[in-house]
Amino acid sequence: MRNLYKHIGSAFMAALLPLTAAAQSPLESGHSIMVGDDTYDMTDIYEIAFVDKATLGSTPQVAAPSVVKLLKQAPNMRIWAKLLDATGWGAKMKPDAKAEKAFAEKYKAHAGTYPNNTVSSTPFQAYRRQGFTLFAETDEVFNKEWGVPMPVYDEATQSITNWEAIKQVLNEQCGKIYSNLKPGDLTDKDNAVNIFVATHLLNSNMQLANNSAVRHATEYGYTTGEDINEPSTNYTVNVWDYYRTAWPQESKLLKITQTPDGQFYLNRFSKYDNGLTGTYVETGTLQEGILAHARNEVDNSVYNNVALDGSYHPIDNILSFNSDYASAMKSERVRMDFTTLLPEIASNNLRGKDAYFPTDYFSTLTNVSPDTEIQLLYASKGWVDYQGDEFLVTGNYDFTLEVPAMPNDGSYELRMGYSVNEVRAKSLLTFICEDEAGNQGTWGKPLVLDQSEPVMANDGIAQKDADLNYDETLCAENDYALHKLGYMKAPAYFHVAGDRTANYSARAELGRSYNGGNMRRVLITSKMSPRKRYYIRFQSLNNASRAQLHLDFIEFVPRLVDVVGEPYREDVW
Repeated sequence: MRNLYKHIGSAFMAALLPLTAAAQSPLESGHSIMVGDDTYDMTDIYEIAFVDKATLGSTPQVAAPSVVKLLKQAPNMRIWAKLLDATGWGAKMKPDAKAEKAFAEKYKAHAGTYPNNTVSSTPFQAYRRQGFTLFAETDEVFNKEWGVPMPVYDEATQSITNWEAIKQVLNEQCGKIYSNLKPGDLTDKDNAVNIFVATHLLNSNMQLANNSAVRHATEYGYTTGEDINEPSTNYTVNVWDYYRTAWPQESKLLKITQTPDGQFYLNRFSKYDNGLTGTYVETGTLQEGILAHARNEVDNSVYNNVALDGSYHPIDNILSFNSDYASAMKSERVRMDFTTLLPEIASNNLRGKDAYFPTDYFSTLTNVSPDTEIQLLYASKGWVDYQGDEFLVTGNYDFTLEVPAMPNDGSYELRMGYSVNEVRAKSLLTFICEDEAGNQGTWGKPLVLDQSEPVMANDGIAQKDADLNYDETLCAENDYALHKLGYMKAPAYFHVAGDRTANYSARAELGRSYNGGNMRRVLITSKMSPRKRYYIRFQSLNNASRAQLHLDFIEFVPRLVDVVGEPYREDVW
């Protein structure tokens, strides 16, 4: 069997391109492909050194060898192509081809199988791809916003001849945002340009064009239509999620929002019609955010921005995590789908799909016991899931999940959203933090989480908004009483999948004890630092091996206090 990186020319690409167009990833179409009389090992796919330009052309969304090479091909991305090389981040973000090949070899016997005792037909994930995403200012944006000289490019040497002048301005401008302890060495982690580059990178390969950055599923007023693989584009409200950037020293969360007109924005902070009987339509912005593009189009030519190791997306302004960002995040309720905590979900295009995972599949799940069984399921009719996806963990599970630190020092309330029914699990949650020196401690008291307990449906305290005649004061008082007990109704933002109108809110379900009514449990309130790492350990407390730990979404909420001293009251959305 020949290795792909040894082959050059269009014959290989002619065989590869149909696979990448039709499959979730090339690996899923088979472990190898035939080109003429030769068989090519797909696990070496990251090691391709060259792609025939005549075959690739300017077609968007076609697999190509590396993001750095694609940036060098685009006439408006000269500075970013150089930045990834000069800072070393291009090499750092390259997937570990040997590790991925070893993974595929380990599980190749399971390819195409459906493990027993799963809730539905969940295919075993025998292949795993790594990757990254870059959001990149064009050369023109750097020039317009920061006065960076336009690059003078020598086609013969494929180099920027005025790089020193460009580097000087970048050092000055990045130093105004981030501390620049090592201004002379762009590869140093304490160099401001290095930090600037790191905060533009995500540790997962997502494309804005394929619904993996944000997921339209059950948001207010929206229905996917009959075919979930071709969901409706009749969007109704903003949809967003948060991703930790690749900067290792400090947590910065990139917020990606898609507005109903289909546009994508980075770090957009909005105002909404968020009253008890509102529609959650955006009524204005606190910060408009930065427009990001699904493809790179220059002078009516489209340059490919999707590679085998990742993708890049042009942006229309300078992305910086400055004081304005910090100020907005101080009052931001950060609600994250559990899928976004696991980079491999986006890198393998698994949003909206069913899947079964081996215990060593995810980079942010550690210390996973061999008896832990992990499934990803997409919402069926009657289920109540934020953004449609949910994880079910069964067996004698024991695992540790890394969760992102918030970008500001402060006190935060940590919550978990899940659906309740009689087959759900009881778990012991332990909260672990790690400082910059690697010393571990706790950041909250251990908690027993019983997801089979229909607390809000049966305790007599929770009342539906309709039963309170949608009286703002009475409904707020009921929410406050529940919150003091450690529980919250589900957000009004999403609805039951399939069998109800798109305006029927999950909040109205009150954590019913049948068919998965959704609720929120307050886990802990604790101080957080962006310079620490945070983890939650989940341990099974169940007698039945099929008891299900349900993972839907998680919330981090700054502990704000209003003028009368009562805990900050959020909107119901």
